[in-house]
Amino acid sequence: MYNLFCKIKMAFVYLWGMLFKKGKFKPELFQIGSSDVQALFQLALPGIPVSLADKEYNFTTLESWQKIISDCCADNSPYQKEFHDCDDMADYLKGHVSNDYGINSCLRASGKNDSGYAHAFNVIIYQGDKFPEYTIVEPQSGELGKNYIIGNLRG
Repeated sequence: MYNLFCKIKMAFVYLWGMLFKKGKFKPELFQIGSSDVQALFQLALPGIPVSLADKEYNFTTLESWQKIISDCCADNSPYQKEFHDCDDMADYLKGHVSNDYGINSCLRASGKNDSGYAHAFNVIIYQGDKFPEYTIVEPQSGELGKNYIIGNLRG
């Protein structure tokens, strides 16, 4: 019954966002090609598999990311082991950022968290001082800058 309630709540939140929230905040967008995204991660994380589905990636500033992630995480259902856990929340954040803000540079990652346990999370690309950079996002709390071990990335 709880699982049904969570699904109904998520459907309502999604519809509410589609009707009332989408487009209220317009972040400044930058663009990077998939080959440059590959190069960014090959330099920073040699040997990590990176699977990209798009030819171009939209991204924004870290300040805008903080607003976007805070907004998306506010609508997240509570953690429920095996039903709505880290992988579901990482997928949820990736999908909502793409749908609501037109930003496809919130990548889904898996690896290990601070405690060394298997974990799913997100990696975002943002505009640094001169070049695009990346940081890790904890999708359950929206916290940026986590120091997780990335095992693979897909976006």
